[in-house]
Amino acid sequence: KDTTLNGTYPISRPLFMFTPGWPEGDVLNFINFVLNPEKGQKYVEEAGFVPLY
Repeated sequence: KDTTLNGTYPISRPLFMFTPGWPEGDVLNFINFVLNPEKGQKYVEEAGFVPLY
């Protein structure tokens, strides 16, 4: 986990989310959900991936 988070693990890569302009409405809600440590990031970890925090 530590090497993935600090970028030294050889097969890790960042994930970007792009929006046409500043996110609003459902798009902003989704991004906030994904980034939330107790919500979206919990599911990321449960799926076997490394969470952001």
